[in-house]
Amino acid sequence: MILYIALCQAAEIVFGVGYAQVVNDPFYTSRGATARAEVRPLDWLGVGVDGGVYPYRGFDGWNALAKQLVSDHSVVPDVSPMKYTLGAVATVAPLRGTLGTWSSRVGLVAGVGAVRTDDDLEALQAEGEPAFEETELQFHPYGQLGLFGEVRHDVIGGRLRLERMMYTEVVGSELEEQKNPVWLSLEVAFWPRTGRR
Repeated sequence: MILYIALCQAAEIVFGVGYAQVVNDPFYTSRGATARAEVRPLDWLGVGVDGGVYPYRGFDGWNALAKQLVSDHSVVPDVSPMKYTLGAVATVAPLRGTLGTWSSRVGLVAGVGAVRTDDDLEALQAEGEPAFEETELQFHPYGQLGLFGEVRHDVIGGRLRLERMMYTEVVGSELEEQKNPVWLSLEVAFWPRTGRR
């Protein structure tokens, strides 16, 4: 009990908001806003929740390859953008440094959660087809693993994250596709409690 109270009193609380974008999808670039809340009971360990909202931009969000496949070859790409994510994450920072009121952390991030996808039936040329409409909107469990770097000055700082998300999507009620989007995110972080740096 004494150890629990001591950890709670010493724990840091961190809030962050930022921008995230998928960097490896050849057909469509999901991007949007993210938010995070994290508790750090130890210098090197953090646990928390994060989520994101990624508006669908239609044809404007298609990458050059997807547009070329349609215009030059009449091939329809699989455009299935992510709309929302919500997950639980843990961070481990074996590399930490401090210089005056500045501090930095580099480490690993891992987590699990759920992602909502929304198939573009117009792009798939599947409007009105029951098999595709049945799986148009889906929630998928996901896992994520990546790296992060963080710089802090007093109660404000910034964080860069590069993460791979892994989930399985069903298209047309039958075809299972393994998705592995890589996210690059940049966020501004705030520390309401400054007892530890």
